[in-house]
Amino acid sequence: MEIEKGQVALVTGASRGLGVEIARQLAQRGLDLVLAARSAAALDAVAADLRAASGRRVRTVATDLADLGALEALAEAAGPIDILVNSAGIEGAQAYDERSAAEIAQTIAVNLTGPMLLTRAVLPGMLARGRGYIVNIASVAGLVAVPFNEPYSATKFGLVGFTRALRMTAQASGWPVSASAVCPGFID
Repeated sequence: MEIEKGQVALVTGASRGLGVEIARQLAQRGLDLVLAARSAAALDAVAADLRAASGRRVRTVATDLADLGALEALAEAAGPIDILVNSAGIEGAQAYDERSAAEIAQTIAVNLTGPMLLTRAVLPGMLARGRGYIVNIASVAGLVAVPFNEPYSATKFGLVGFTRALRMTAQASGWPVSASAVCPGFID
């Protein structure tokens, strides 16, 4: 899918880090944005900066991707989108035996279940409009295991596998929608 001015991109994890930079680059290319993250104040600050720098329409939706019910609400609030960038993620080095069950479950929810279910929520609209692209921000840790980061590695391996399978399904089905996984190294 070609990126064209006026298209709309939904970017998760857009309150800091890589999500902000992805949103900035998309705005500079003429896309309107829907930014999602947990922190409303941080999202609003990013949105204001992007509006001022690009003149593009930027909306925000404060949401927790670990909340399965919030994903459908996010897709509904975003409206028709052309590009979904699943950028939100949780990472933190720690010995596995020191991690709580809740921490592991939250990492899985945000890094893997959230992107899969958000993709499921936006895909019907993309198919109906005859265009769409899903970009999943995985990690090099999804290609090569990383010690002291088992939940993160497992979810990023899962996200890479999900993306590859989704792309194959799209090709086999003749969908006008596709997907890619991006696997950066560790960054601030």
